[in-house]
Amino acid sequence: MSKCVIYTYRILESNSIKDIQQGVFSTLQTLEQLILTKNDIETIRNDTFSDLGKLLILYLDSNQIRELPAQAFSSLTNLRILHLAGNFIKAIKEEVFFGLHNLNKLVLSGNDIEIIHNETFRGLHSLQVLDCQENQLQYIQNGVFEDLSNLEKLKLDSNRIHILRNGTFEGVLHIQFILKDISGLFENLKELKHLDLRHNLVTSVDMEMFKGLTKLEYLNLSENQLICNCAIVSLKGLYFVINHGKGIMCPDMKGADLENVPDYELCTNKGDYCRQENVTIINGHSIATVYGISVIRCAFMCDVNQECNAFQHLDDMERICSLWNIRDKSSWLMNVTRYVVLYNRC
Repeated sequence: MSKCVIYTYRILESNSIKDIQQGVFSTLQTLEQLILTKNDIETIRNDTFSDLGKLLILYLDSNQIRELPAQAFSSLTNLRILHLAGNFIKAIKEEVFFGLHNLNKLVLSGNDIEIIHNETFRGLHSLQVLDCQENQLQYIQNGVFEDLSNLEKLKLDSNRIHILRNGTFEGVLHIQFILKDISGLFENLKELKHLDLRHNLVTSVDMEMFKGLTKLEYLNLSENQLICNCAIVSLKGLYFVINHGKGIMCPDMKGADLENVPDYELCTNKGDYCRQENVTIINGHSIATVYGISVIRCAFMCDVNQECNAFQHLDDMERICSLWNIRDKSSWLMNVTRYVVLYNRC
């Protein structure tokens, strides 16, 4: 009796493969995992993987792929994980991922993607993780994520996103990690816990931007082009991370060359005090918005006319910094039960 060999995975990493001929996988129909990372593959045809109906995992990272045809993976109906990171893809056409009804994870990071068409992810109802970080996206069309009802993790950092419109994330019900921008976009994301907006082109934070995000626990706005408008909403227990080392400035310095702006004119210097838990940015005109937050670890006050007793409702204050000298500090701190360090910058 002849021995039957069943291949469940095949690693073809770093083999200088440039082209995959039709039928090359015809004897590997039971294959479940295929790794083609770090080759020189330039072209994927819609029949390239036609013999791999049982494939669960496909890695095509770090190749020379520049475009994908419609229905490129349509025969891979059982595919769970697809990696296409580190290629040279500029646009994701409609129906590229047609037929991937069981796909759980799709990685498109580290490409040159400028456009994602609004039918691109149609039918990917099982998708839980979508990684589009480190691309050239400037905007996202409405309806792109409409079918992703089970999406939990969306990565869009290190793009060039500066506009996202209301309705962009319509249909996304369970997302917990998302990176995006602009007022009103988060209204339907009631379960959002982790919001990361690093490395984009966000210039301002609107007071209504996070309205209704009662479960939000983490917000990161580092490495953007923020003009400090000192806006925040009442999000109890929020861990707010913002790296002030690169380009956050007050409105009166908008448009100024940062190289010529002295450190003491920036909202914060390079100190460690803006990396504490529960960081909140406020000013004299938005004091009411922080009612309900019992602990403020750090308050940046960019308003020269501070209100007396502005913090009287707070139980705890750890660190305070301001751009201008504030006269009679005791008058507005008299009801704060504890404060550790007072920063009076100028």
